Amino acid sequence: MLYIFMDESGDLGFNLNKKGTSKHFLITFIICKKFKSLDYILKKSFINLPIKYRKKHNGIFHFYKEKKQVRKIILKNFTKMILKENNVNICTVIFKKKNTMKFYLERDFYNNITLFLLKSIFDLGLFKKENRIVFIVSKRNTKQQYNIEFIEYLKSGVDCDLEIEIQKHNISKGLQIVDAISWSIYQKYEYDDYYNIFKDFVILEKTYDK
Repeated sequence: MLYIFMDESGDLGFNLNKKGTSKHFLITFIICKKFKSLDYILKKSFINLPIKYRKKHNGIFHFYKEKKQVRKIILKNFTKMILKENNVNICTVIFKKKNTMKFYLERDFYNNITLFLLKSIFDLGLFKKENRIVFIVSKRNTKQQYNIEFIEYLKSGVDCDLEIEIQKHNISKGLQIVDAISWSIYQKYEYDDYYNIFKDFVILEKTYDK
C-alpha cells in the first residue's frame, strides 16, 4: 500500500493585474509507505522547538504562519527521516500564469492539474496498477458536490485501486508535512528559498502548460 498526501500553494486567480494574485500555482505530493513516519516528524519537531515557541504553539503546524526557525526544524527533521527510512518521495507540478492566458473555471483547473501530476508519477514506475493507493487531500471546498466531482474525476482518470480521503488539515500530520514542502517549493518560485534543504529528494518537478 502507498499513501499520497497532497497540498497546493498559490491561488487560482488568473488576473495578474489584480494585487495579491500569485504568479504561480503548484501541486505537491508526498508519497510514502509508512504514514506514521510523518506523524513522528511533527512530534519530534514540536519537542525540538525553543521553549518560547513551544509554550505558545498548539501543535498544529500551518507552515506559512510559522517562524523561520520553526520551518527549518521541520524541514531538517523531514530530510533526516527520508535518509533513515528511504521510503518517501516528493513530486510537484508548477504552473506559471500568464496575462494572456484564458481564464479557467477554478475547480476544473484544480482537477486537471492534480490528475496531470498523478498520471506523471505513474509514468515514473513508483508503483504498479495492482497496488492500493490511499490519496489524502486537505478539505479546501465546503461544497460537497465539488468534492464528489474531484474524487470521481481522479478515479476515472487512472487505472488503479485508488482510495481518496478528504481530511481536515488539523487532524492529519501528513497533510501538515506536505503543506510545509509545498509552501517551501512555492517560495523558490515566488520569494525566498527553503527548497535547498530537501531538494535532493524531489524526484519529479514538472511544469504544467495547458
